[in-house]
Amino acid sequence: MVDFAQNWHLDLYRERYLAGATLGGELGDFEVRDDVTGSFLYSAHHYSERELTELVREAGFHIENFRYKPATTWRRHQVYAMLLEGRKSK
Repeated sequence: MVDFAQNWHLDLYRERYLAGATLGGELGDFEVRDDVTGSFLYSAHHYSERELTELVREAGFHIENFRYKPATTWRRHQVYAMLLEGRKSK
């Protein structure tokens, strides 16, 4: 599984996460808006390492490998993603 990580070290995402929290969301929630019109496109959430690993374990998986890797968003932002390799627990 690969998913975008929270990228607090990047000004753009730190501002988005804090703005999302002021709208009543969780840390890591943010709104995505059209670059040209500013109209709302969708809500997104970047997970913390703890959130994602807990979700995977609660779903019955054993995490065998976890690492961060560079990734590019569809808007060409350079961020970090989390790569998890796991196996369904018996």
